Amino acid sequence: MRTLTKFAVAFIVVGVAVSGAPTFGFSSVASDRGTTVSIAENNNALIALMDESPAEFPNNEFVTAASVENNIDGDVTVDYTISVSDTAVGLRFDGDESYGELTGTTTISTFKEIELDCASSGQRESNMVTMTVAITEAAGPGVGVRDAEMELVFDCEDGGTTEPSDSAVFERLEAEAGQGNIKEVGVTFETTQTVDVAIRASDGSGELGSETVTGVEPRQEYARTISWNGNTNPVQVDVTASDPDDGSEIERCVGEVSQNDEFISLSDGGFDCG
Repeated sequence: MRTLTKFAVAFIVVGVAVSGAPTFGFSSVASDRGTTVSIAENNNALIALMDESPAEFPNNEFVTAASVENNIDGDVTVDYTISVSDTAVGLRFDGDESYGELTGTTTISTFKEIELDCASSGQRESNMVTMTVAITEAAGPGVGVRDAEMELVFDCEDGGTTEPSDSAVFERLEAEAGQGNIKEVGVTFETTQTVDVAIRASDGSGELGSETVTGVEPRQEYARTISWNGNTNPVQVDVTASDPDDGSEIERCVGEVSQNDEFISLSDGGFDCG
């Protein structure tokens, strides 16, 4: 049973039959009659990214990971770009194969599958791989969809799928506990805007260590390690983004590592931001 993995939808009824499909978010929808619509939540979606729930990703084998589903009453011509966060991961869609990204145009009657080849663990940067499907335009009988973007996160090591966490500031946020008993945590991040970032590691008795990175530039990778004397478990990791001009807090993301060598990330739901 395929399940959907996104949550907001803009939809329009102009003589178009829309099935009871799961939900997905569109940034704009337009009909050939010039109808104007607004974005709203609903249990119907014109175009959906479906999770095919892969149980495992054998190395160097293509596995059906997701599908793009058409819920419009009629064929839809779709201009798309499918990309993954790791260029070592292979993509296959509509008869084309590539590493990292696929771009093209296709016609979808019901649905078309997207396959992933996770490659060997030695080639990947991370076990957690984010797939992004960007639809420039999808045109069907009496209706069109423009500028839709959908994401899923796949665990190449253990199988399974999650939805990416939402953050207004962090484009990437990861934390990893050191090997052996936990006495250090490495944090890697990228932001969408210029901020100051404060990183704090703590346990039930108080702060273990902290570091502040000022003048963080957008979409640049930053990596910091916080270490302390002694071993502790679990460790809470707080990452706070602040306005560099007045110091006001913009967003705080909190995660926890509870065992040695554990990896958590924003994309796999390991951080809660707000």
